[in-house]
Amino acid sequence: TGPSGARARVSGRDGVTYYWPTGRLRVDGLIEMAGGGLPTGRVDIRQPRSGAPMSGVAEIAPYRAGQSRLELAPIRFAAARDGSTAVSTVLLVDGPFEDGRVRALRVPLTGRFGSRTGVAFGTACAEISWAHVQFRALQIGPTRLPVCPIGPAMVSQAPGGPARWGARLSRPVLAGRLGNSPLRLAASSGRIEGKRFDLDALALRLGRATSPVIFDAKRLQGDFVGRGVAGTFSGASSTIGNVPLAMSDIAGRWRVYKGDLTIDGGMLVADRSPAPRFYPLRSDDVRFSLAGDFVRAAGTLKHPASGTRVTDIAIEHRLSTGAGHALLDVPGIRFGENLQPEELTRLTEGVIALVQGTVIGKGRIDWSSEGKVTSTGEFSTVGMDLAAPFGPVTGLTTTVRFTDLLGLETAPGQSATIASINPGILVENGVIRYQLLRGQLVKVERGEWPFMGGRLILRETILNFGRPSAKRLTFEVVGLDAKTFVDSLGFSGIEATGVFDGVLPMIFDESGGRIVGGRLDSRPGGGSLAYTGVVNKANLGMMGNIAFDALRDLRFRSMVVRLDGELAGEFTTRLTIDGVALGQTGTQKIIRGLLKKLPLKLNVSIRGPFRALIATAKSFRDPRTVIQPVLPVPLDAPGIVTEVRRHEEQKQQTQTPPDEEIKTTPPATTNER
Repeated sequence: TGPSGARARVSGRDGVTYYWPTGRLRVDGLIEMAGGGLPTGRVDIRQPRSGAPMSGVAEIAPYRAGQSRLELAPIRFAAARDGSTAVSTVLLVDGPFEDGRVRALRVPLTGRFGSRTGVAFGTACAEISWAHVQFRALQIGPTRLPVCPIGPAMVSQAPGGPARWGARLSRPVLAGRLGNSPLRLAASSGRIEGKRFDLDALALRLGRATSPVIFDAKRLQGDFVGRGVAGTFSGASSTIGNVPLAMSDIAGRWRVYKGDLTIDGGMLVADRSPAPRFYPLRSDDVRFSLAGDFVRAAGTLKHPASGTRVTDIAIEHRLSTGAGHALLDVPGIRFGENLQPEELTRLTEGVIALVQGTVIGKGRIDWSSEGKVTSTGEFSTVGMDLAAPFGPVTGLTTTVRFTDLLGLETAPGQSATIASINPGILVENGVIRYQLLRGQLVKVERGEWPFMGGRLILRETILNFGRPSAKRLTFEVVGLDAKTFVDSLGFSGIEATGVFDGVLPMIFDESGGRIVGGRLDSRPGGGSLAYTGVVNKANLGMMGNIAFDALRDLRFRSMVVRLDGELAGEFTTRLTIDGVALGQTGTQKIIRGLLKKLPLKLNVSIRGPFRALIATAKSFRDPRTVIQPVLPVPLDAPGIVTEVRRHEEQKQQTQTPPDEEIKTTPPATTNER
């Protein structure tokens, strides 16, 4: 019994034996102790003889200090002749620690210690478990972690050396909550060595089951740094709630400090839709944070091949509700030689090509706790040029206001101005009102252009760009002026007057564009048609001369123009002319005198390649379009005459050796000319 109340009692077997005069001691019995700062317990020690190794079992009552409790299962020990002692027990811990609390932590302890052999604990595989662990906002429920030593022991220290510790984890799984959000963390394996740890095939699930944050990584490495933890990861993929974006090929650095997680790195971002609306984009500056109840991510997305900046994106997601939003900011995508829309999205394939212009705009995607996703946006372009199924388009200016950005839907009444469209005949300065519908449908509400002194009106139609299909467009012609029409096509030697109305039904498909059943009718009052060009009379004969003399001043009361055929191929124009009257030339007076009592009606058919006919007619007046392709330099280049002459001289020197006789051929006959 000690003065402070400590007491110990030895009983049973041989008890304590003191050998005099050697001073050797033998303990073989039961020691009970309590009070005065001593642990309460009993130790049964066996020692067969003085100096022999001791062994035994110690039963220690639990320690308590405030809310903390430490309990040891019966401690079994056995000394060896090398001076070491083997120990095995189970440590049970309850109570608070800095920024957290643990309940029913169970740690098996097996090892040995000695002044000559050092310390080694955790020499065999064991299972660490707990009922509950809380660290700040993180709570982990009942868990069992199988651990095995790396090397001879999990914790070791050679005599006079530093302490070392390390363990292997086999398929660890942690489940609990982060704040109010469910959490599950699993890995195929892991290692902890000193302040460093590694996890393979990491799988993280955070948030509500209907809209979780998912993060999978092939490898994650970390170090305990001060009061925080930081490291790197690679081969990761992730989704955030109902955000319609999938992130892959993620790699970078992560850090946990004061309970907040931050990630910086790069990744590929793709569309989560089963039918992706855009191709993957790359970001090298993504910043992700998990703080409190919010997940936030931001970065710049670029086209992987060209490095073109496509959009800046910012995401915010609330874990407790599963709701959030994403903001898209497109500062200006420049389409041209380095980038085309079909490199960003499949939705433009077969719709537009050869785009030259810039698109700017903003979009917003919202998702609710019920999983409902809505999206809006506004995107604009000014003066864009492109190729479309119905012909080249220049100077397209429009602002598209999406009511459903992901579904590519808009409200009615969208407006676009177009400098020119050329489906075969050039039309300029048009205005189109339209609506985008789900399924890549475009509803054209109305289009209108000034056209040949009148107006060209595109009637309402729906175009399907979701699958290969014929695009049917019906144009209404109002007040076409025949003189303006003939002059615009460049038909030299032809003059016409009259005003026409009608319709031009057009179909565009994979084979090109064509007019089917087009018809133009002259307005009351008729008009005139005159051919003033040169005619080679030697080849016409008398009746041919009479016919062309009649055409020098032909007047009509009514004319119907019927149009059918391919714009790029065979085309047929049929003219039905009624109420024909002839002019005042000499030949026409004779014909008019012979036919003045007969009703005269003309039916004219013109067949040929439509665009080629127009190009040929223009070449008569302006031959530059024919000459240009065979010139060595541009026709309008400075000094073109001198350059052409020099080029021809070089060509003759190359083809005709100076020492050879230049062969000539007799002049061609008249018929050959």
